[in-house]
Amino acid sequence: MTNHQYYSHTRKEMFGFVPKNSKSVLEFGCGEGLFGEALQQGLGCRVTGVEIDAGAFSVAKTRLFRVYHSSVEAFLEHHGENYDVICFNDVLEHLVDPWTELRRCRLLLNHHGCVVASIPNLRFLHVLTRLLFQQDLIDGLIQYLALHLIFLRTDLG
Repeated sequence: MTNHQYYSHTRKEMFGFVPKNSKSVLEFGCGEGLFGEALQQGLGCRVTGVEIDAGAFSVAKTRLFRVYHSSVEAFLEHHGENYDVICFNDVLEHLVDPWTELRRCRLLLNHHGCVVASIPNLRFLHVLTRLLFQQDLIDGLIQYLALHLIFLRTDLG
């Protein structure tokens, strides 16, 4: 899978989870901005994207209301604007400590705001096939082990 393919998904299956009355949406891992662009067109809302990949960030800037070139963790440390919805489409599994970042997101939600998230289901045949027959399995294991061995070493002193 090329970088362009990885970052250019519309994620139509997630539209129905975003409340129709949403005016402001924050999307972490916005990729090239296709999901957010479709939300802006369909709901008339303003979508702010956060993307760590420089190439995808450059494309997303042409599609979304506002885009930040940042990690989830860095963005949450330095921004305090409020949103009706915060989206994580296949992003949480990449974070070192997703529970901490979700708790931090609560501070950015409006009173009746919500988080919309998707996490890959390893029992789904398409995901399992990608893991077994493409580089995703090796890359994912290396990323997971690197993140968690660092914490193990830190915890042990």
